Amino acid sequence: MRDVRFVQSKPGCEVPDRTSLWSGAVHALERLSPFDTRAIRTGDLLKLALSELKISTESALASARSKEDLRKAAEESLGGMVYVGRPDCVVALRRWFDTQQVDAFSADEFVDVPFNGRIIERAAIEAMRRSPHTLNKYDRPNHEEIMMAGYIVEFAVGHAIAERWPTVYLPPTNDGSYTDPAGDDFRLLAERMYLVDVSRMRRREGTYGGVKWKLPADLHILAERVGTSGVVRIFGYCTHEQFVKGGVTPQYALPFRALALKLNCEVDGVNYNKVMERALAPVAVKRYSKGQKTWNGDQLRLLG
Repeated sequence: MRDVRFVQSKPGCEVPDRTSLWSGAVHALERLSPFDTRAIRTGDLLKLALSELKISTESALASARSKEDLRKAAEESLGGMVYVGRPDCVVALRRWFDTQQVDAFSADEFVDVPFNGRIIERAAIEAMRRSPHTLNKYDRPNHEEIMMAGYIVEFAVGHAIAERWPTVYLPPTNDGSYTDPAGDDFRLLAERMYLVDVSRMRRREGTYGGVKWKLPADLHILAERVGTSGVVRIFGYCTHEQFVKGGVTPQYALPFRALALKLNCEVDGVNYNKVMERALAPVAVKRYSKGQKTWNGDQLRLLG
């Protein structure tokens, strides 16, 4: 962060100027982990921004001006922020809705689920119970071991989501049955029911999917086990159409952050569709010429 400028700086009453405030807010939003990505209410974001600027929250929160400055900055899309008014009164970043991440793909978007011994144990039991009822297409002697490796990834992802969003997570449609096949590994109830599959096997060319016989699901989360450890890495997710059409590489996957944002909106009682519509709406660009502010209504662009 660059140096902070103040409109008022007295002992116990430091009020940052508008530019410093929205800059701190954007930094705070960008530092959110993929799991914590959410549309934040203005008052809560103000606290995060002040913390980012190393300013005592007690001194600046006393000024209603700080909260109003932050709201106006978000309304004007400064720093790529978007603002949704009543009843939500939340701020988000446009780039969270930019699913074209090929050029901006970063390992920071990966989500690592730590080792959990209970997951390994559960995967072993599941493989043992299901292997007699599954097809061993290549007559592999280690069929049960291969199944267990897949269940480790599946259960690790499901456990991480269930632990973070227990009110949204639901077990798979074939829960409790070892003979009935299902296209989903768990379900998510967020406005509607989503069938979610955890894809844990890449093809030789490094893609996930590309198999038309796959039972349908709404979303496919792309993940894999890191080496021989119990750590599972989530790369992102894709739709069923993308999955079966030609396969998806992690670079072309939708970031997991986008899914987490939707789930957090559901839990926080925020209208996700309103936030998304605001984030994807065109933004008019203001031009400055000869010291005069002019409005170019034809030049519209998406910030993200």
